[in-house]
This record gives sequence, structure tokens and C-alpha cells, in this order.
Amino acid sequence: METTHKALHGPGIYYLRLTSARNQPIFRSVFEHDYCTRILSHLNQARLLAYVYFPQEIHCVLRIEHDWPDTVDEIREQFVSLHQRLWNNSRAVISEDIQPVKVDERMALTDLILALHALPVSRKMVADASMYPWSSDRHYRESEAPDWIDVSTMLNQMCDTRHNRAQRYQAVMERPPRQSDILDNMTLDNTGTLTQAGYLALGRPEFVSHELTPKPLPPMKRSKDELQRLYADATGLIAERFGITTDSLEDRTHRRQYHHLMPLVAWLLKQRQLTDDQIATLVQEEEETIPLWVRSVHSDHSPMLIDRLTQLWQPTLNDPSDSDNTAESASAQADSSVDHSAEKPTAKSKEPPSLAAGVALPPLTRAPQNADALTH
Repeated sequence: METTHKALHGPGIYYLRLTSARNQPIFRSVFEHDYCTRILSHLNQARLLAYVYFPQEIHCVLRIEHDWPDTVDEIREQFVSLHQRLWNNSRAVISEDIQPVKVDERMALTDLILALHALPVSRKMVADASMYPWSSDRHYRESEAPDWIDVSTMLNQMCDTRHNRAQRYQAVMERPPRQSDILDNMTLDNTGTLTQAGYLALGRPEFVSHELTPKPLPPMKRSKDELQRLYADATGLIAERFGITTDSLEDRTHRRQYHHLMPLVAWLLKQRQLTDDQIATLVQEEEETIPLWVRSVHSDHSPMLIDRLTQLWQPTLNDPSDSDNTAESASAQADSSVDHSAEKPTAKSKEPPSLAAGVALPPLTRAPQNADALTH
């Protein structure tokens, strides 16, 4: 599969075509196929959906909970370790040229797995997909598939009910051969988007657009004391900037001033990844009010003020934890500048520093006090 398309990233379902390194066979014996299945079905944060093995190729569909490079690296490392144990020879088994294709689960997963299982038939290796022993086709035909492979995701989409799914799958596979050339050439018909958006994807154009949309960052877990400190810093900054007190800023009787300046407080807190619910609790307003406040900031205040507040509201400068660390660092430097050479060693001075300082120490040992100690 040669293509110049870009790969998508992030959690999702991926179709991987793994080829051998240096044109050497991946499998040197029949029992290595079972080892390969064990590797693919026990990956960290990944779930195997389908597979087909050839002497120099591994085709598989995985649901990956994190980004795909970690899973690909794990597969390659597992095969290097397997080859070392079996043949006492260390070499790269899987080629580094891997182009993962992200799959639209709703629109392309069923056709992809059907075409994957029909690949030995299209390559004229067997007359029927059920005759090929090294694929997951047989597990889709079973009434109860093993726990280590997920067949329900695809079968539930293909069948209207959860009954007789295996029979339904067999009936579909008995039809004329699937379009397996999409797995060899990665060329799709009008229902695919591989050649439309310039990305490795099987699915709708909306699927690719959705995957390219930046995902919002998850809210940070903060304690109540930290939330109150952030709120105090935000109100203090706005009050100082406009020459008023924080009590006057929070006074709801001054309605015009309150509704003009308190949105700035909410906007500052939003920059620290606080949720609308957290901000609403701090300012004692309804949660629906916070998005309206945040959107009104750029229309009610000048860009010069927004830029200045952005410069003053830097997390690395205003975060209380950072200021505490700065104070501790300054104190440590002051202590280090004092000459302790005249001090006598005490039991306390022999204690190792705190592990929080990140210092790794060797095990504490004591030298024998005299020669007699060596014999006891």
C-alpha cells in the first residue's frame, strides 16, 4: 500500500497492514500464527476485531484507546522478542513502513471486515473464505466467539437482531466476492474518503472533518482551596486594573459595573480550563450565564485590554503553586549560600533529603566501628 496521504491520530478503530522487514517472511513455522494472534489480542489499551495472516503480511483491525504509534511500537517489539525466543536471533520482523487507516465505525467497519476475510479468495489462495485457516473468519461463524476478539461490534451492525448473527454472516460471505482490492490498492468508490481529504481514512467526509477538529482539553482536577485561590487572583487582577476594590467588584447592587467586569473574571477562569459549572459556583451565578459572559468579553472590551490581561494572567506566573515553588527555590538557594563547614554533623544532618526533591540515593550503610565488629 503506497500512498502519500497523511495519517489521522487519536483513539479509534484502525486498519493496520504490517509487512515484513527486508522482504523476509514474518512466519517461519505454522505455530507462529497462534503466537501472532496472542500478541494482537493482548495489546495494551487495544481490542482486536479482525485479522488475516499471509507469509509476509499481517492485516488486522484494532480498536485503540490511545494513539496508534504506541500500539505499533508495542507490536514490533513483541515480534522482535518472539523471534529472539524462538530462533535465538535478534532482528526486526515488522517493517517500519506502517500506514494506519482510521475507520468510520458506522459506515465502513462492516465492509472492511468482510473484504478483509475475503482477501484470500480474491488472491485465489482458497475457493471460500471459511477454508483459510489463518483469519478471524471462523470466529465470526461461531455461535460463541472467544473473549479475546470483538466480533459483536461488526455483527450487530450487519444484523438487525442479535439472534442468528453467525448464520447471517455466512449468508453474506457466500455472495460474490467482496471488493477486496481496496485493501491492496486502498482505492475507494464514492462512499470512501481516502482520496478526498488527503488522509488515510475509510468513511464519510464528515468523519474526516470531525477527526480533524481539535478536541477540547479535559477539565483539570482542582481542590476547593485551589479554585478559591484562582478566583481571588482573578477578582484581584480585575479590581486592581480598574482601580476598585474586590468588594465593589462583587457588589451586585452596582449592576452596570457588575455585569461589565464580572464577565472578565469568568473569562480569566476559563483560560485556566475551569468548567462552566466550577465558574458558576465561584461567582454564584447560574451555569447558563457563564458561556454568555465569556462570549461577551471580546465585544464589550477593547483588544488592548484583552491582550494586557492575557499577559498578566499567565499560569506560569500567577499560579499559587508556582509561586510557592519559586519561594522554596529562593529559600533553598539562600540556605546553600551559607557556610556550614564549621557546623558539627548531627543525626538530623545525616538523614537523606526528601524524595520529593527527586534525588536518588544509594542504600544507607554504616562502616564497622572497629575490627571486632567484623567478626560479630
